[in-house]
Parts: sequence; structure tokens; C-alpha cells
Amino acid sequence: MASPISEINALGGDLLGQNGTALPESITRPHGSDPKRGISLPGKDTVTLSLSVKARQLKEQGASVDEIAKRLNADVKTVENYLGIVPAPAATVAQQLKQEGESVSQIADHLGADVKTVNRYLGITPAPAANQAKQLKQQGESIMEIANRLGVDLKTVNRYLGIASAPFAASEKS
Repeated sequence: MASPISEINALGGDLLGQNGTALPESITRPHGSDPKRGISLPGKDTVTLSLSVKARQLKEQGASVDEIAKRLNADVKTVENYLGIVPAPAATVAQQLKQEGESVSQIADHLGADVKTVNRYLGITPAPAANQAKQLKQQGESIMEIANRLGVDLKTVNRYLGIASAPFAASEKS
């Protein structure tokens, strides 16, 4: 028995024509006969390609997941689902990126996670935040950079560094 994709290929080829233009959403072919009933039927059969079938066909043609997502106007996770691709857990990705020499903050940006979460993925026991803040300040980091790295508020970084913030009302006196 032929696979659905090979049947579709037999009906109308791949999703892209020879000149690279997209084929229509459905493929129509003349109706031959109905072997179950033993009769010839006039008319046409129409096969509408699902996004899943289109994704598999594009993958067979060598398209990357990103290219397929763009062509089908779908997100990458949806295309991976269509193709049966199970994404690697974030902890695994974090460990791979660390082995490639990425910093914890770069990994956090890549994964869209905070530094504390990435440290947990990597099995890094964090130093007390106040000590980290002091070390980062000694290395020349700004208060804003320290807050972003540690995933805390600016006021918290100031407290860690022993910087007293002036009350708002006092700064407005003339």
C-alpha cells in the first residue's frame, strides 16, 4: 500500500513546482473508477493537503525546520510536532551551550530563562547573591547589569552593595 505522501506525489508532485512556485492548497485529478463498486464515476477527486503533510514533504525535500515554519506560516514548535521531532529539554541545551563556551548569562538569553534557572540546569550552586553582586561590581559591572545578571531589582542590588538610596521626597527639596 502506498503512503499518503507518495499518493500525493503521484497526484500532483511536491509542494513546489519545478520553477519553485507553490502548488495550490488542494490537488484535483480526474475520477477514474470506484473499484469497490466496480463502476466508473465521472467527476474529480480533490485532495487537500494538511499542514502536517506539507511539512513532511518539505522536510523530504531537504528544507530546515525554520524554512518549513516560514513557508507554512507556522511556529517552529508546531512544525517540530508535525515532523515528530521532540525538542531537547532546556537543561540539556544549557549543558551543551556551556560546553561550547557560552557564559551563563548568554545561555539564559538563548533559552529565555533567568540566570538562577540556568544555574540550576547546570548544577551550579549559586554564591549568595550579595557576594555575587559585590564581585560583579568589582569587575566593573553597572548596577543595571548586575540586576539583570542576578535577576533581581535595582533596589535589591543597591542593598547588596550597601548603597543607601535617597528618599524621593528629600531629593526634591529646594
